[in-house]
Amino acid sequence: MTHSFFIVTYGCQMNEHDSENIAGRLAAAGFTPADSPENADVVLVNTCVVRKSAEERAFGQLTHLKRLKKNRETIIGCCGCLASLRGQDLLKIIPHIDFVLTTQDIDDVAVIVREAFNTRQAGQFEERAFIPDNRASLRKNTFRAWISIMKGCDNFCSYCIVPFTRGREISRPAKEILSEAASLVNDGVREIVLLGQNVNSYGLKPGGEICFAELLAAVAAIPGDFQVRYMTSQPLDFTPSIAEAVAASSKISRHFHLPMQSGSDRILSLMNRRYTVEGYEAIVSQIRDTVPGASVTTDIITGFPGETESDFSETIATVERIRFNGLFVFIYSDRSGTAAQKLPDKVPDQVKKARLQQLLSLQESITAEKHAELAGSITRVLAERMTGRAPGQIFGHDTHNRVVLFQGSKEQLGRFAQVRIKSAGHWALKGELVEA
Repeated sequence: MTHSFFIVTYGCQMNEHDSENIAGRLAAAGFTPADSPENADVVLVNTCVVRKSAEERAFGQLTHLKRLKKNRETIIGCCGCLASLRGQDLLKIIPHIDFVLTTQDIDDVAVIVREAFNTRQAGQFEERAFIPDNRASLRKNTFRAWISIMKGCDNFCSYCIVPFTRGREISRPAKEILSEAASLVNDGVREIVLLGQNVNSYGLKPGGEICFAELLAAVAAIPGDFQVRYMTSQPLDFTPSIAEAVAASSKISRHFHLPMQSGSDRILSLMNRRYTVEGYEAIVSQIRDTVPGASVTTDIITGFPGETESDFSETIATVERIRFNGLFVFIYSDRSGTAAQKLPDKVPDQVKKARLQQLLSLQESITAEKHAELAGSITRVLAERMTGRAPGQIFGHDTHNRVVLFQGSKEQLGRFAQVRIKSAGHWALKGELVEA
């Protein structure tokens, strides 16, 4: 009998990539994708716990799925970071779950699911050192693919739970990465995204073959018409050679996402980020000098324990000086087991939200000004999907990772197009097709 599966995914691109790996392994084992949880024999919830709200959504979804047990013998599994964090205790907290699948267990998902059918409760496998080969993935589209180049994180920022859910850093052999990338390009993939919790530290641990800048250059050297992006970067491990690798190849995205988290040295120290605002600004200057026109975006956390009005004012001043191309703001939330959870002087929720809105408002005006400067310029865009908002309108990203909207046809999806920018807002650029 053939069983069907459905995967619900929360969280970052790493989780989306893990879900594609899980789907590929289940499909290879004879399982078929279902169109909804209600029509699936197996439902897997791939969870995120980076923030409290994400963990609460995961618990809510897992609890809600209990309804499927009433109408059919649906197998329910919890995957991802919540599974890694809570482990077998989840089977006691949510009794209708049949198994947990940690981030280390992906290669064994088909075995674990079959065990769940047989025993109604599968165990966890021992932690592995290797990273699953992405070529088993069941990708959502044919033109973009993620490649895991490493797993885990050794930085232990005081607010972050990732080192406890994804383990210590392990870099994947460069030969495997390059072989996989070449295979994907041969299959027609137009965008390769290199994934890691901190790609800048790729290969830096003992036994490393090449550094991240060398890996970037090697991937870009693969013959074919495609572009390379990567995420996520830690300023602590950023080197000039990374910017130089980007400048040397037109295939590598001119977008640098470099999470700053705070513009206050005091808060950065409490966060255990191990760099200063001055050091961070020097990196941004170096990037802009090496890669003219580079897009630089960042993350900032508001309301970190002990953040005063003075600390926040320093963050505002830093954002005004640097003038990022984009900004992602997150409200701090305690994560069990992290050092920041034990810090005193918690910031009230209403203050956190007010600071978030102030930062977003500032960045909207900066982004709008930067976008306005692009009127009349031509940019290369990867056509990703029809927006559905206007007839023939295509949504895509250019090499600077800016959202670009333009008129075209479905035949152009998954291909590059030259687009002239006609108008802009704080969220997206609008243009006209110059050349497909």
